[in-house]
Amino acid sequence: KEMFEDIRGVINTNLKLTGTFSNPKLIGAIDVQEAIITTPFGGDNRQNQGNKSKASTKSYVDYDLSIASGRNIRLVNSDADIEMKIDLKIRSSKGQTYLIGKLETFPGTSTYYFFDHEFEIVEGKFDFMNTMEFNPVMDLKARTVVATTKTDDKDPNQIKEIPTDATIN
Repeated sequence: KEMFEDIRGVINTNLKLTGTFSNPKLIGAIDVQEAIITTPFGGDNRQNQGNKSKASTKSYVDYDLSIASGRNIRLVNSDADIEMKIDLKIRSSKGQTYLIGKLETFPGTSTYYFFDHEFEIVEGKFDFMNTMEFNPVMDLKARTVVATTKTDDKDPNQIKEIPTDATIN
């Protein structure tokens, strides 16, 4: 599975192809207008495994890309539905891809699913620290309702939610 096959979007680019025919390199910036990312957390590193002697003879396009966005990015997978902005560098050399940077969430528009509970993300950041897979270090502050209680015995429709805050990192 390729690293970027679960990403769809509309982008503006400023890219330059350098290097030689046998060792090309793509460098530049990508401004994401809108996108949806469906990559699961934990990644799948199979594309980076295999016979190293074959890898040395394979031709790759190396790249060094800066990716930035405003607010129109959604990460949707089995763990989350999150609106975010991106400030990320993606680098590839000889078939190895590395992610460096962060994704930041917006309060009130993002949900994280954890231990069969739905948490509203109050604030959050996903840090990629030179990793080869989509497995960020998460720092989330989220809220969920764990119980409700009646506030007035005379009015059965009067219900009070009991919120619970959580920090996930």
